[in-house]
Amino acid sequence: MAKYIIKRILWMIPVLLCVIILVFTVMHFTPGDPAMAVLGTNYTPEAYAAKVKEMGLDKPYIVQLGTYIKNIVTKFDFGRSYISNRSVTTQLVERMKPTLIIGFLGVLLSQLI
Repeated sequence: MAKYIIKRILWMIPVLLCVIILVFTVMHFTPGDPAMAVLGTNYTPEAYAAKVKEMGLDKPYIVQLGTYIKNIVTKFDFGRSYISNRSVTTQLVERMKPTLIIGFLGVLLSQLI
């Protein structure tokens, strides 16, 4: 049984890596400009160029992907939200408690029924 569990845990690594690459690729090639989304409608070309450089959007795709994976693995940093400009990790942690409560209550209700 322990061998099976270890095997499944080890298989989780390439699966998560593939999911990260797939989601990053889809988001990278989706139409729209993240720098324009963050800046809004009223910005100067200099502010736009500075934001693109700050976000690393001036680098090639493979460099952006490598940096993203490195930040996830080494720092558990998923980046910043384009909408709220807050850390995605912080937002995930904030939403974890309500999610766990709803999940627990759902399991409890299904057991009662």
